[in-house]
This record gives sequence, C-alpha cells and structure tokens, in this order.
Amino acid sequence: MTPAPDFTLTVDRQPVFLYRGSVYYPPYLELKKVPFGAFDFTGEVTVRLESKTEIRTVDIRPRSLGITATHDAHSVSFRLRNPAQLSVEINGSLDHAVLVFANPIETEVPRTTDENILYFGPGVHEAGIINLGSGQTLYLAGGAYVNGIVRTDHADNIRILGRGILNGGKMPREAGICVRIDGGRKIRLEGIIILDPPSWTVRIMGCDDVDIRNLKIIGWRGNSDGIDVCGSRDVTVKNCFIRNWDDGLAVKAFNTGDARNIHFSHCTLWNDFARPIEVGYENQADHISQIVFEDIDIIHALSGYPMMGIHQGDRAIISHIRFENIRIEDAPNAQLFDFRIKPSAWNKDPKPGRIHTIAFKSIFLNGKPGIDRLPEDSRMEGFSAESTIEDVTFESVHILGKKVLSAADCNLNCNGFTKNIRFIDRTGDEENPGCVPVESRLEIAKPFQMAKDGFYYGTIGVMAKNLSRADIAEGYLEMDISPDTDLRFITDNRLTYVLNPGEVIEKDFDIAILPGKYFFTTQSNVVGLRRSWQVIELPWLVERHPMSAPTVIRQAISQAAAREITHFDGHKAGTVSLMVMGDQLILKADICETDMSGPGTGPAPRSGSVERESVAFTKGAFMGKRFMVENEPYGTSAIELFAAMPARPLPGEAAFILPETAIGRTTAVIHGEQGFVLAPELRNILEITYVFKNQPKVEKISHIVIEPGSGPSAKAWSVAQTGRVDLDQGSFETCRTATGYSLLAIVPFAVLGVRNTAPEFWLEIMVSTVLPGEPSRRAITVFHSLKPEESAQMFGRIRIRPCAETAP
Repeated sequence: MTPAPDFTLTVDRQPVFLYRGSVYYPPYLELKKVPFGAFDFTGEVTVRLESKTEIRTVDIRPRSLGITATHDAHSVSFRLRNPAQLSVEINGSLDHAVLVFANPIETEVPRTTDENILYFGPGVHEAGIINLGSGQTLYLAGGAYVNGIVRTDHADNIRILGRGILNGGKMPREAGICVRIDGGRKIRLEGIIILDPPSWTVRIMGCDDVDIRNLKIIGWRGNSDGIDVCGSRDVTVKNCFIRNWDDGLAVKAFNTGDARNIHFSHCTLWNDFARPIEVGYENQADHISQIVFEDIDIIHALSGYPMMGIHQGDRAIISHIRFENIRIEDAPNAQLFDFRIKPSAWNKDPKPGRIHTIAFKSIFLNGKPGIDRLPEDSRMEGFSAESTIEDVTFESVHILGKKVLSAADCNLNCNGFTKNIRFIDRTGDEENPGCVPVESRLEIAKPFQMAKDGFYYGTIGVMAKNLSRADIAEGYLEMDISPDTDLRFITDNRLTYVLNPGEVIEKDFDIAILPGKYFFTTQSNVVGLRRSWQVIELPWLVERHPMSAPTVIRQAISQAAAREITHFDGHKAGTVSLMVMGDQLILKADICETDMSGPGTGPAPRSGSVERESVAFTKGAFMGKRFMVENEPYGTSAIELFAAMPARPLPGEAAFILPETAIGRTTAVIHGEQGFVLAPELRNILEITYVFKNQPKVEKISHIVIEPGSGPSAKAWSVAQTGRVDLDQGSFETCRTATGYSLLAIVPFAVLGVRNTAPEFWLEIMVSTVLPGEPSRRAITVFHSLKPEESAQMFGRIRIRPCAETAP
C-alpha cells in the first residue's frame, strides 16, 4: 500500500503511516484523496507534519479545541494532551488537508483463540460480506486493511472493535450499507476507521442498547450517510469523526418501533454534501423523542444544506429534541435551522405527524472564523392545523459573536402552522447587546433593455435602513447576482454604510446582463442584515428572417450577437448565436475543445482549405439514444438542444436552481401562490425530479444531439424525443478551427417540438467538451440547467421578433 506522497507524519519522532481516503467536494469536478493517519497515545506528545507544499498558514480544526501550531516553510508541529480527531489544513486549502486521528490507548484486545472472535491482523484482507451472529466480535487490529462490509440480522451482543480499517471501496453500490446492524440488543462499535461505504456507512435499525464510540468515517459516494439510527432505543454515539457525502448524524424510523433516548455527543462533522445533523425525512413510527445532539463541531458543511434539521412527512410525533453546544465553522450560505413538515418521495405514511418541544441552546456560528456570506434564511414550516410545529426555544444563539434575540436576527421565517417560537436571553452580557437590524430592499430602477451586443442594460436600486432605535449600524451590503458568469457590473456592486438609528441610504447599480434567469439578492458578512431578493427573467430576443439561400443565412447569423457558453467556475466552452428563418432555428456555435494530453493542446488544424459538407437530418424518433451517421464522433464534443413549449407555472414547481446551488453559492426558488418563494430544501436536481417531483409540467422536452465526425465527410445527427414525431429535412455544416470547431445548424421547428406560429419557446443548449487543463469531459449549459432532459425550470425563453425590429 502506497503512503500519501505529499506529507509525512511523526509522533514524538516516530513515523505514522499516512493512508489516503477518497473524497468528493465542491466544485465536484473530480475525485480527490485526503491523507489520514492514526495512532494511540497517553500523556503528552508532539505531532509533526511535513509538507512538500510550502506552508504559509495553518488551521487546525475543530478550532474549539484551541490547539496552536508552529510552522516553518515545510513543517507543522503541535502538542496533544488528549485524544482528538483533527483536520490540519495548509494554506486554507481543502486540497492540502491532513486528517489526524489521535486515539486513546486501546485497552480491550480480544484473544485470537476465542472461537467467537473474527480476527483480522495487520495486512490487506479480502473479506467480502462479513456476517456476524449473536455473541460474536469482529476485531480489526491496527494495520489491518479489510476490504468488505458487515451484516448482522437480529443478533445480540455484537462487538466491532479495533484500530484497523474497513474499506467498502471494492464493493459495488448495489452492496448497500457498509455496516448494517438490524434488530439486535447490546451492540458495540468502537475504534475502527471506515472508508468508502457503498451507501450509508453505519445503520442501526430496530436495535436496543447500542454504544458507538471513536469511529472515523470517510466517504464520498452518493448517500454515504455517516451514522443513521433508525427506529432504535437507548443509543449512544460519542467521539466520532465523520466526513461524508450525505447526512452526518441522522435519526429515522422504518416501522421497527419508536426512536427514543438517542444521544449524540463530542463528534466532529465534515459534510462535503448534505446535512450535518438531521431528524428525518423517514419517520415511520408513532414517536421519535428524547433525542440529544450535544457538544458537536461542524468544521465544514459545503453545500448550503441546513446545519440542524427536522424534516417530517410520516406519522411520527417528533418531540423533546435538544441541540446544545453546537459549533459551526466553514458553512458557506448554509441554513442554521430548517424544520419542515411536508410529504416527499421518502415518506410512506398517508398523513404527516407534528413536531413539538424542541430546544436549541448555545449554538455558535463562528465561521472560518468569519464568513463571506450570510446564512441562508432559516425556516419553521408546519403543514396544516393538525401537523404543526410548536414550543421551540432558542437560548444563547450566536452568529459571529452577536447574540440572536429574535427570529429576525437569524432570518428565521415561520409560517402560519407554527406556535410558541421563543428566543431567550439569560446571559446577562451587556457588552454584547446583539445584532443591529438593517433592512434592505432592491428594485428595478431602470428597466432592462437588450442591446445589439446581446446584453441587457439596466439599473437596480438598493436601499438600506437601520431599524434600531438606539444603535449605529455599520457595515456594507453587496448586490449579489447568480449566475455571476453572465453579467458585468458597470458600477461598483458594494454599498458601504454608517447609519444612525432610522437612517436610510440608497444606491443604484448599473448592470449589463445576458438573457436568462437570475437571482438578485443583497448580501453581506455583517450580522443583522435582512436580505431582499428577486428573480428576474430576461428573454433572448431572436430575429425571424424570411427563407433565404445558404450564403444569406451565413451572413445573417454572423451578424447576430454571440453569447458565451460559460461554466459556473468561469471556464468558457465557446459561443453560440441564434436566429429564426421561416419555421427553422438557425444556430451557429464556435466550440473550444482540447484533447486530454495536457492543458492547451487542441486538435491540430486541418491542412488546406476549410472543409464544409452538409448532410440531411436522419429521419426517425429515438428515445434518448444517440447514433452515428458515419464514422466516429470527435469524441470530446457534442452540442445538444433541449426545447419545450412554455407551460403555465403551478404553485410548488421549481423556478430556479443552479449547479452552484449544490455548493452553497445561491439558493433555489419555487413558484408560490402569489409569486416566487425561496426553496432551500432544493440543493440538487434529484430533489426536483425525484424527491419532490416539482419540475415544470411541460408537455414534452425535445432533445436533439449534434455530434460532428472526425473525417472530411463524417457527420453525426441524432434525435431523442419524449414522443414519436416525423422529422422534416434540415442540415448542418462544420469545420475544424485552431481551438475546436465551428458549426452551423438548421433545425426545423417540427424537430424542436415548437409550433410554427409560437411567439416564443423554451430552449437549453448544452456543450460537452474537454477544456484546457481539465482531466475529463464536461457538459456545460448556456442557461445553467441541470439535467435538462428531465426538467426545464432554467430553460431560456426564446422570444421571436421580426428582423425589421432593431435593438436599441
């Protein structure tokens, strides 16, 4: 087994082997490796980490432990007196983080001769599925690396112990849960490290008297929950480290009895995706009660999900839940609290229950320290007069050191099915009077008008008002727009203020912005700002020309404004232009592509004259299939069109979500009864297409794929439809360029599923390409859709106008 190449770890000058675990974190472009090392100790030791990367800064998390380090250009040293689970982060980069697991001395090593001991000593073992029966112990010795998963079924007196590693990475996803404990009593898990679970890491279901301590979990695959306690009783989870790609600590129920008397404490959580602390969504029991989450550090929560949530859609009455001494560090744009009763795909009971008697005490959002963006609005939302949220108390809640004394201070929104939500201040800290509330408001001061360069130009007015009667408000707010790759500020986007009580300040922001949907909001890192927001949709105005000869088409489309195709991280895949000729869409695209041999090495230009050749669209309708007309595709690039006729929005339907919603940069929005509504529960497209099934209800989404071939006469054209249609004739032509290729396509409205007389339609354009310096192919959409073949909420609105109408 090869150690991590860029770091070495020693404890009191004794080497500690650094393994590598797979992790997947924003912006979710590639799987990465995190080094980790483990050792046992007593007394006081010096830990030294050497790095090939030059060290400028060091952070040791959780910061609540108060561990200070010294460092030079290539080494970090610190002392430990107590067991701890740490992340040592170099230069503020998650790419240069090392996990250090400092265990207490192991005191219970079973005899290898005991027939009830399944013993794995140092070395690599191919175990597959490990089944344990009553009275058995699975022991992984330090240095053991066991490839496999664990199963128990109604077995009592089970123990899983040691200092070794259980790796689920060789098991397929279908293998399911990594450690599955079903229906037992007197269960104990302690000390081991679990890597790469195929699905959930540890599930305790229908069990009683369970003790889980000092587990270390590193997972990256989807649904790799940390520890799920499901319909179980008398459970303790303590001193665990969890870095995973779904919920960290969760309580659920699946008709195996009530969930009761469950205590999570002294844990460190790192969520590369989803929720650190969760009750729900599956609550199929009569009662879920007496649950405690206490003394927990959330060191990274990177996807904007709530830090503490209760989500209910089943019959259970959820009560007597306590969250205490929760410390939150790096959690960009995340919600603090999200309590919601609403049925979803995970719920099975016909009627949701209710939530009552919930306590929050000593909750601290500290940041890295500090934050770049304010937390997302928190929520308390009951479902009906019978399914309510009642009796919730907040005591000693702090955001960046400021006391939260009201729902407004933490932007907590409560609907009409909540009762008795209280904020309590017993600190007596007169030096910290709490947040100074500042109201903000934004509105369109000058309507947006589309210019010949394809941009809309307009002005947004912003107002800030100090709502305090006695305190001066000092800080700034920024105009924050998502997606931010398709716009430019003509004036500075920041408003700095020093406001006396009741004072108001205003500023106009001049903006140039491309057609599409945008989320406008006021943003800050100053606690107390009450954000304002709007969703603005700007149509792409496309000219309709009479039927013309090919040379005229090329000339006309070359004069149309070219829109850049930009990934949310700033990578540009090329440009695209549109026009309409009769009942056909004309599309011109100039696409960048590079081969995979290295950055900036594009395909060689062809010698001689530029080759152009037209072919007919292949007739037929194909359900999601792609096929070649002749030869192979370029292999790195394709252009795909997704089209739909506009549909009237219904309440609850998704209206806005971006790829960057999944990394906490912006929120999602749905249609409400009277306008748009924030929807922070939507963080990825599956929550639209699978969990809540609230994608726009269009009649169909037509899907057309254009794949240029690699030879002089090689062209490809394929069509996918949600229903069978007869295709009219059309054509496209393509030529290689120094950085990729240029393509001109004529696409009949019949192929797009667009009515000839329609004044507008919805469209998404996706380019699959390999960009300079990137390890793999990417799909980049013009309007930032996710899964456009299934959901049209981000499609651009293409509005057709006569060619005689000119832009200002």
